[in-house]
Amino acid sequence: MRQYVAVIEQGSFSAAARKLGVGQPAISKAVARLEDHLGVRLVLRSTRATRPTDAGRRFYEGCLEVFEAVATASQAARDEAVGSGGAIRVFAPELFGPAFLVPKLKGFLTGNPLVSLSLSTLSEGMDLVSQGADVAIFIGRPTQPDVIVRKVGMTRSALVCGPDLALRWADAIAPQDLMAAPAVVCSQGQPRLRWSFQDGGAKVAVRPEQNITVDSDSVALSAAACGHGLWMTTRLMVAEDLTAGRLCEILPRAAVPMPVYLGFAAGRTRPARVDAFAQWLGEELIAEG
Repeated sequence: MRQYVAVIEQGSFSAAARKLGVGQPAISKAVARLEDHLGVRLVLRSTRATRPTDAGRRFYEGCLEVFEAVATASQAARDEAVGSGGAIRVFAPELFGPAFLVPKLKGFLTGNPLVSLSLSTLSEGMDLVSQGADVAIFIGRPTQPDVIVRKVGMTRSALVCGPDLALRWADAIAPQDLMAAPAVVCSQGQPRLRWSFQDGGAKVAVRPEQNITVDSDSVALSAAACGHGLWMTTRLMVAEDLTAGRLCEILPRAAVPMPVYLGFAAGRTRPARVDAFAQWLGEELIAEG
């Protein structure tokens, strides 16, 4: 399995051999034996490139999960002997930390007094390995390669604006009623040029009138609260602002469910303290409803 994973990650048999410090024939024979054992072609070979078949890609992803499970079990055994203290480096969407995570962290840190936590902002397409991330929090399934994901909860979309602007759009009863609404668009990652809704079981997309474009969620939050436009975000990010009346929600009945995932860098040992954090966060998301 390790020889096959090296071939896929390095892009060729020769590069995999160099990485593992063995001869290329040994790598070729190991992959051929694996294909014979499974009864399926895993790799497409050519003079220019080596790439996995569809079955090979699925097998590769399964190998990563196996390696991750073995590494986690091994680390858990070590933690059993030396304790589960240490640092956890967490990456999360810009507003997830202050809006949801930070207010609740005292409970986790009190229950795990030997743990320290570093919280950083997650950017689009971030390489978790190079950033040294122990865990990253995603709204929606992440698209980064080589990331082991675990679904831990649900939230939903939320179209929000300041109270004064909300009065203007309070009579909207269907997504199509918002076609002329001014929008605050965050250009971080892919701009939200369309708002997605769930109306009577059907998915509906509306293209708003872009009134102001910003480059961060914190600025988008401020712009929405000041009445510059309606902002499409997630409920977790703005729950406190909605409760305090700084923001109002438009068409909440048409909100779209959104899964919350944890992402772990594939091939990186996951200490028991990281699994404890993941379990705690999942419980907090369930409690939030």
